[in-house]
Amino acid sequence: MEHKMFDDAVSKLPKSESNSFIFQKGDEIRDLIREHGVPSEPGVYIIYEITDKDKELVYIGKSGTWHRGEGFGKQMLDKRLLMKQDGEYRQDFFTKKVKKNKSKLEIHWYVTCDVDGKNGQLPAKVESDLMQAYFDDTGELPTWNNSF
Repeated sequence: MEHKMFDDAVSKLPKSESNSFIFQKGDEIRDLIREHGVPSEPGVYIIYEITDKDKELVYIGKSGTWHRGEGFGKQMLDKRLLMKQDGEYRQDFFTKKVKKNKSKLEIHWYVTCDVDGKNGQLPAKVESDLMQAYFDDTGELPTWNNSF
């Protein structure tokens, strides 16, 4: 399925602070985060599951929630990618998925604004734009996004 609106929305994300990495069987997510320089900054991340036959967008997420009078909370990109997905820490969740589906995960991340929230867009707004574009293309949420 073509994701024209989603692909267009991704093309508008800031590229100055972004990167991607592959998680596969035997990998430690903590090591990959460190190795690929995932920063302690607010942003969004997109996860694709890759099999021999397909590459499917499975999750859109954000890190960094702005609290009035306090700024961003503690879960920036580097921490958020370690936290829970469907009640399991991501290390376990990802490991089970790649084993069960004989796949690997391609994880892209983008810093969307400064830590002080002054330059750029809040991660929640960017996540919402991405989710809407994906929904416009497919009429559904990505497989691992249970709600929005």
